[in-house]
Amino acid sequence: MVEIMLKFINKNITSRILFLLFAATFVWVLLMNSLGESKSLDQAKLAGPITVLNHQLDYQKQGIQGVVSSLSGNHMRTNEKLIGNSQAVSTKVWVFRGKINGSTSPQWSLEQAKKHPSLIGWVLSDAEGKFKVGLPTGEYTLFGEFDSYLYLNNFVGDGSYASVQVYPNKITDMQIVNTENSFH
Repeated sequence: MVEIMLKFINKNITSRILFLLFAATFVWVLLMNSLGESKSLDQAKLAGPITVLNHQLDYQKQGIQGVVSSLSGNHMRTNEKLIGNSQAVSTKVWVFRGKINGSTSPQWSLEQAKKHPSLIGWVLSDAEGKFKVGLPTGEYTLFGEFDSYLYLNNFVGDGSYASVQVYPNKITDMQIVNTENSFH
């Protein structure tokens, strides 16, 4: 087929121009089709958290993903084998807007937390402890739910719980590790 087209093109300049237009259109169509096969931003959106009133918030192009786990036993760094265990936790991960002032305790009463004005909602971590939540750009503080309290054993210099920054079109990684039943 290419040979027939080349013979046709050699006949006159108008044919050459038409061929170039056809070829450019063909390449453009191929390019557009290949772009359609890649993951578009709409397909990459993350579900927003579920509010206390059980309302699903909007999907977002950015957010936070992470793992919730619980440590138990000896996690001291030595040359010997660690005796402690790490276990993935399937639970609610609570999301708050901005920094949350700490009380010097990694535990926060669930009843108090539900009344906090910065509470946005929650998502569930799966059996492997993994979670994802779509959020608008900004600063957030996330806690894991354990029994009747929220837990985050990560503080910054001003006494607040450590927060996470969400950037446009990016997914920020974090870990929530309950260390109550372990020693280091």
